[in-house]
Amino acid sequence: MKKYTIGLITGALLAISGMMFIGAQNKNLGDITAESIKLVSEHGETFIVGGGILISNADGKQTAILGNNDRESGNLSTYNSDGKQTVYLGTSESGSGHLNTYNADGKQTANFGTGKGNDGFIGLYNHFGNIGWSARGWKY
Repeated sequence: MKKYTIGLITGALLAISGMMFIGAQNKNLGDITAESIKLVSEHGETFIVGGGILISNADGKQTAILGNNDRESGNLSTYNSDGKQTVYLGTSESGSGHLNTYNADGKQTANFGTGKGNDGFIGLYNHFGNIGWSARGWKY
């Protein structure tokens, strides 16, 4: 009788579990609203906060940002292990797209994007961040 009761209870629990599993596949959880979301792994942390995704390494130093900049435009920025910015891909102050690269000291080394007058622009900088060579997509 004891084996019969255990078998009946086991069968009932399996049936209920199956129904819950099948029913869960048909459910839409809708929108999830939160102030922030924090994902943690052995390699670092990822925060989804407001208008961006912030990624940091195992030492807690920020390594990348994907989101809105201070001008409410999109951007992607990466940082080295010292916390210095290495790449900025996004929207400039004029509202045009551009790509900036930086050396290990955080000094700008290149700019590719849209310059004044909405013309294409390329600029190369020395290791101090001073302009060394540039060209525009329009000749006057």
